[in-house]
Amino acid sequence: MENWKHFGALLTGIAALITACIPLFSMLTESQPKVPTALHQLPNSLIQYAIVNDPDGWVNLRLNPTITSQPITKLINGSKVQILEQTKNWYKVKTSINEIGYIYSDRLKLQ
Repeated sequence: MENWKHFGALLTGIAALITACIPLFSMLTESQPKVPTALHQLPNSLIQYAIVNDPDGWVNLRLNPTITSQPITKLINGSKVQILEQTKNWYKVKTSINEIGYIYSDRLKLQ
């Protein structure tokens, strides 16, 4: 009978240990990189900037990543933008005054 008490105590200890480890395991799996969908986000450690470089001397910052999308504003050559995401041939960018929109990729020179 005494052996069963020790066995029960052992099982209780193992159950407590497993219960204590569950949050650690979930934290480990949450920190794994997620597979991106249509837009590819750059990790924070790889913040990238670009300079507007268009033959016309300016470029439209657009609301959506299409040529027919409404322009938000115009950016002149030499304007620096932060790259937030890339989808096909478009970059989602943030300007120095925190405007966010899309610019066609060949209109930017990556730094």
